Amino acid sequence: MRLVPGERAAICDLFEATGPDAPTVLPGWRAGELLAHLLVRERQPLAAPGILVPALARFAESAMDTYKKVPWPDRDEALWSALRLAARLMYRHSPVGVRLRHATRARGAEINARSGPRQVTVVGTPGELVLHGFGRELAQVDLDGAPADIEALQATSRGI
Repeated sequence: MRLVPGERAAICDLFEATGPDAPTVLPGWRAGELLAHLLVRERQPLAAPGILVPALARFAESAMDTYKKVPWPDRDEALWSALRLAARLMYRHSPVGVRLRHATRARGAEINARSGPRQVTVVGTPGELVLHGFGRELAQVDLDGAPADIEALQATSRGI
């Protein structure tokens, strides 16, 4: 079912646009708390039961507090580091060379995802580059290269 990735991308866009202090429809909850709640449910299966079981609540609260303490701007650097590790795998099927360029960084701003005689450079913020690497056409990136090479890259299956 393709609904979940689309919904996940939409809520990520909303979190990014509003910031961690934005109110939510849940009384007393801010966006940062909601994001921490969702991350615990999805990524920490041992702590997640504490969301529903009062006797285990301290485990869920501790896990949520850990996520709430991570500053949102540090996310880009974490994504850029992850891209360094995953880019070759994400673009392994590309018929053209692929270079990723960090749109706002000067030093260490490029990752060679795939070598090749013909090259396409994908420029964007780390979050958008991750979306593109996973094949999401909604990614807001700029593609620099010959039109035929860009078309070949866009037609290629991307992801892990």
